[in-house]
Amino acid sequence: NFHCFYHVYTTNLPSFDCVNSTVSAHAFSRDGYEWHISKTQPYDSQLEIRVPQGNGQDVQHQKNTATTTRFITLATRERPKPLFNRDGIMTHLIQGVCGSPFCETPKTHAGCTDCKYKQWDY
Repeated sequence: NFHCFYHVYTTNLPSFDCVNSTVSAHAFSRDGYEWHISKTQPYDSQLEIRVPQGNGQDVQHQKNTATTTRFITLATRERPKPLFNRDGIMTHLIQGVCGSPFCETPKTHAGCTDCKYKQWDY
């Protein structure tokens, strides 16, 4: 089995709200010759994060700290690199992202892709 994750863009949506932006695609093949493209994204513009709850003190080094789940909207998610464990199971996905949830002054009218021209790209 072969899988390919890659970044893609929807350029016909406005750049003032990137929540529903297309940011990824998935192609797969059983033999490496005949390829298929999934109709749904393998991941979207929403990134789930867990933030430690605390009273303002240094909670980074405390064990068993309670967390709150939040979602961050990303304008782009690029350069996907999956990591696998020894059994060949994907455990992590490392990506470059533009952390802007919107951009007010688009540069090229290419949807949320424009946000990375004026914002930091990580």
